Formats: sequence, C-alpha cells, structure tokens
Amino acid sequence: MSDERIPMLRPIEVVSVTHEGQDLFLMRDPQGIAAEPLLLPPASALLLRFFDGQHSLRDIQAALLEITGQILPSEQIRGFVDKLDRHLFLDSERYKSRREEMAREYASSPVRPAMFAGKAYSADRATLMEDLNQGYETAGGPGLPAHAVSHPPAAVVAPHIDPGRGAAVYAKSYAPLWGARPRRVVVLGVCHGGGSQPFIVSSKDFETPLGTARTDRELLGRLLEGLDWNPLEEEDLHRWEHSIEFQIVHLQHALSQGGDAAPEPEPSYLPILCSFPWQVFLPASAGSELRGRVDRFLSVLGEIVREDAGGTLVVAGVDLAHMGRRFGDSWPAYRPATWPPYRLWPPGIATALSPKSFANRTTGASAVSPHSTACSPLCPASEERPQATSKVSTKPAEEA
Repeated sequence: MSDERIPMLRPIEVVSVTHEGQDLFLMRDPQGIAAEPLLLPPASALLLRFFDGQHSLRDIQAALLEITGQILPSEQIRGFVDKLDRHLFLDSERYKSRREEMAREYASSPVRPAMFAGKAYSADRATLMEDLNQGYETAGGPGLPAHAVSHPPAAVVAPHIDPGRGAAVYAKSYAPLWGARPRRVVVLGVCHGGGSQPFIVSSKDFETPLGTARTDRELLGRLLEGLDWNPLEEEDLHRWEHSIEFQIVHLQHALSQGGDAAPEPEPSYLPILCSFPWQVFLPASAGSELRGRVDRFLSVLGEIVREDAGGTLVVAGVDLAHMGRRFGDSWPAYRPATWPPYRLWPPGIATALSPKSFANRTTGASAVSPHSTACSPLCPASEERPQATSKVSTKPAEEA
C-alpha cells in the first residue's frame, strides 16, 4: 500500500439530494472546471474528511479501522481516490493540467461570454427585458419607475442570487439607478470558486443578451500601475462566476430604463472579484502580505474613484444571508416567522454598509459571524484568525 499522500480536495460544494429513493451527496464545482457533478453515498463523508493533502492510503485505512472497527480494502480506497481525480475534484496534476488548458482557452476569447444566459435568465433579449421589467411589478417590488432618477446614489448593494428568485430585491436595488448616467461602474462580486489573491480583476468585456459591457481599460491600467502584484493572474475565475454577471445584466436594464435604447454614452465597467483567505483578516500590524495587498488595492482604487466621484458608480453583489433548509437550517425560508433575528442582520453588517465604511473600507469576507451566512465583499475585517474549516461546503438540497 502506498505511503504517498493523496492530493487534497479542492474547494467544492456538497449538496444532499434524494435520487431514486436514496439519500445521496452531490458534489459540484463552483469554479466550473469539473463539468459534471458526482453522486456519492453518505458513507463517503468518512473518507472525504481525510482528503486534506496530509494523509496516505495507509493513513486513511488505519483511521477508518479505528473509527469503524472494520478494515476497508485498499483497492476500494484507491478506487474512490481515482474517481474523484477523474472528475477533477482533487488538487492533482490532472486537475492542474485541465485548469491551465481552460485558462488558455479563456485568455484567447475576446470577451467574457454570458455563461448563465439561457440557464439563470433568458438568452433572448426581448424576453429578458420583459422578465426584468416584471421583476419591478412583482410582489414586494417597487413598481416600474415612471421616469429617470435625478440624483442617483454613489453606490448600490444588490443581491447575487439567481434573478428569478431575487427579482423583487434586485428591482429595489436598481430602481434608484433607473436612467442614471454614470461614466463608469466599479462592480464588486464574490468569487465563490475561491482564489489565491484577494482581488481578481477582468480585462475582458462582458457579453450579455442586452449588449456588451465594455471594460474600462484606462482605469484598469492605472490600478495595475499602483500595485506590486498582478490581480489579473487568475482572471479565468471570472469565466464561471455569476455574482458580477447578474449585476451587469441588471445595470444594463436599469440604465436603459427597461427599453431597447442603450444609455448614451454607455458607461465603462471594472469587474472585480473578491476572494479573501483568512490571512487578510489579520491586523495590519501582523505584517500579512495578503492583508497588505488588500490595503494597497483599496487605497489605489479609492484614490482613482475619488478623482471622479460624481461620475463613478460602485455596485456590490452581496447576499446578506442564505436562509432555509438548502443552506443547512432546520427551518424553511418561506416561513419568515421562523427566521432567527441574527440571520436577518448578521453582526457587523450594519457597520460595514454604513456610508463612511462603504466609501473608505471595502474589505471583504464570506461571513461576519459564526451564525451568519452572508456572502459578501463588504464585511469588516476581523482581528482574529477564523476557525479552520473544511474545503467542503455542505448544503442540504431541500427547498430553501
């Protein structure tokens, strides 16, 4: 039996599902590199806990013997490892080769295509416009604005949940921008796939059924000049990320006032994904390189934005809380009376979203307290290292 360490599990989601009468786990890749999901029996969770890059086949077999009192044949463990590797769920050479291949393919594309058109929203322009208009009229929506706003806000926080489910909240977020004419838009989104750098910018124009959103290359160039690291290094993470794509679609709709004519002049965009490992939450005095990169990035971006404060709009794709059984709760999301207060307004969010904090400190996290499920680039930095967690995100698949 090999003493070679097994590659660690990549950042993935594990969702519980019922398939043909059986309770199973469905593994899927938020980065979209593993194209196909994988169904596994619940007992596989005993194995997955050891896929941390520190265990060999022999280690796993010995650990399972201690836990279960039974010897699992090494051939079965090897077969499980091989299955995960074939599906690109391990941080192995096979995965790295495929990731590099996909990165080259993405780099050769002139635009970032609309990955979720025809999936999360209509790929047909007219149908999409009608659907977005209806979102304003749906229950809880603000109603379709009668005219363009005269004093649009400098910043907007909007959800990044799928447009159908969040139609009314999207409409409330974007109604204050109806017919606005910003010169450029900085769009902050959550990098659900995880990146090694705290910010990942895009140099590509974003294509949607409503047109092509042009990336502000002059702004991007100035940002790059002010940094000693390259935020374009993992640009391919934008390929499968929805948090910015959904904002651009709703922006195109609101700025054109729900019509066929694009705003004149059309704004330029700077798409920025936020992906913060725990080191960025160390105090600045700790000398963390990643924390230093966050501070420098925000300083440079803030300086550029302040030079054209009246013409720059900042939009953040934020889900303040994920609620319901799909996200691990024991209560359904469609019964508001059962919602615990701390889940409706997680500690720290009020401070993070205050005007002063928003303007001066857009530092991010995926959660602001042990009891919240905020998915946001806006949460305040903690002064302590968070508790170590598994790379597996487990979500029951019952109705949210």
